[in-house]
Amino acid sequence: MDNNLKENEFNEQTNTSNHDANISDVASSIQNAFVNPPDNKSNSANFNSHSNKNTKNSTNVIVSILIVILIALIGTASYIVFKELNTPKTMFLKTMNKYLESNDLDNNILNISELFNRGATLKMDSNINLNGATKKIFSGKLNLEFIDNPSEKKQYLNLTFDDDNNSVINLEGYLKDNQVFFTMKNIFDKYYYTDSEYIKMYDGNDQKLINNLKNNILNSLNDYFTNDMFIQSKEENIQKISVSISDKDVTNLLILILTNLKDDNSLSLFVTEDMTLDNLQNQIDEYINSLKESLDQQSDDKKYAYTIYLNGEKLVKQEVILDSIKLIIEGETSGNISLLNNDKEIVSGSYDKNKLNLKISDSNNNPYNLTLTFDNNITDNKMTANYNLVVKTIAEDEEVEFKINTKLEITKESSIPQINISNAKNVKDISDEELVDIYTKLSEIPLLAPIFNMYTNSFDNN
Repeated sequence: MDNNLKENEFNEQTNTSNHDANISDVASSIQNAFVNPPDNKSNSANFNSHSNKNTKNSTNVIVSILIVILIALIGTASYIVFKELNTPKTMFLKTMNKYLESNDLDNNILNISELFNRGATLKMDSNINLNGATKKIFSGKLNLEFIDNPSEKKQYLNLTFDDDNNSVINLEGYLKDNQVFFTMKNIFDKYYYTDSEYIKMYDGNDQKLINNLKNNILNSLNDYFTNDMFIQSKEENIQKISVSISDKDVTNLLILILTNLKDDNSLSLFVTEDMTLDNLQNQIDEYINSLKESLDQQSDDKKYAYTIYLNGEKLVKQEVILDSIKLIIEGETSGNISLLNNDKEIVSGSYDKNKLNLKISDSNNNPYNLTLTFDNNITDNKMTANYNLVVKTIAEDEEVEFKINTKLEITKESSIPQINISNAKNVKDISDEELVDIYTKLSEIPLLAPIFNMYTNSFDNN
C-alpha cells in the first residue's frame, strides 16, 4: 500500500511538473513572439531551430485564441440581433407590414393611375333586380360613361338609369374651360352651365401617396409602441401577440402620425390652387393642438385591443376589440370572419380573394345573407372587372332577393364626343317658370314621385 501511495505521489508530481512545463513553454513562446523576437544573425542554427518551433507554437496558440474570441463575438452579436428581431413589437410590426403588402391594392391603384394618367374612358353597366318568392318587385339598369382628357382639360359624363325600360335619369355633362355644361334629356330642352374647375382623375401620385401614408403609419407605430406594451404567449405552434391601448393612446398616436405627416414630402401632393402647403400645415397644427388639449379628458382604460396569431411567420388569425365589439378574421388571404357585440355574434361568414359570404342578424334577429363575388384583370391598355352582389332576407314572411351585377371597363381611349352647347344657359339665369316646369317633370317620374311628394308634404307642413 505504501508503495502504491508513493507511486501515486510520484505520478502526481510528474504530471504537475509536465503541466508547469507546458505552461512555461506557452509563456516562453508568447514572450519569444512578442517580447524577444529571434535574431537570426546573432544566434546559432540550433537556437534558430528552437526559436522557429516556439514561434510556430505561439502562432497556433494566438490564432486559436483569436478564433475563440471571434466566435464569442459573433455568437453574442447574433444573440443580440436575434433577440431584437424577435421581440413582440418587431414581430408584430413586421407581420402588419407583410399583411398590408399581401393585397393587390397598391398595384391596382398604380395600374389604374397609369391608365388614367394620359386620359381614359370608364364604362360601367349595372343590372339591379329586387324579387320576391313569386313576383318581380323592381328591375333597373344603370349605365355610366366617363371620359377624362387631361391634355385638353376636358371631361365628359353620360349617366342613365332606367326602371323597366322607363327613363328615370338621362344626364349628360361636359367640362371645358373651367365650366361644366349639363342637361337631363328627359327633362330639359337645353344645356345649362356653371363654373367648375377641372380636376384630373389620376395624376400619377396616388401610388406614392399611398406608400408614404402607409410608411408614415408604420413608422409612427414603431416610434410609439414599446416592447412592454405587448403581451406574448405561445400554445403548441401558435404564437399570440397582443397590444392594448386606451383613448389617450389613440389620441397620442394620432398626434404622432399627423406630426410626421406635416413634415413629410407627400403632403405637397395635397396642394391645389386653393390650398397651399403652408395652409395645409397650419390646419394640421390646429388639429394637433386641439387633440393635445383634449388629452386631459381622455381615459387611460385599455378598452381597445389588437391580437395576432402566428404559426411561424404566417398570420393565421386576427382579433380586433373596440370596447364591446370584437372582430375576428382567420387566415391571411382566405378564411372565416365573425363580428360580435357583447359576445353575441351578429355577423359570420367566410372570404377569399374573389368572394365574400356573410350572414348578418339585425337587432330584431332578422337574417340577411350577403354574397359578393368579384374579379378583375389589368393589362397595359385596359382594366376589366365584374362585381356581383346578392342579398337575401325575409320580409313579411316572404324571401326577398336583391341582386346587382356590375361590369366595369377602363381603357386608354380619351376622345370626347362633339356636343352642341351654343345655346347653353347660365344656371343663374334660370327663371321661376323654368324651375317649376323642371320640378313638375321630375315629380311625374314614377320612381321619383314618392321622393318629391315627401318633400312637398314636408314643405307644406312647415
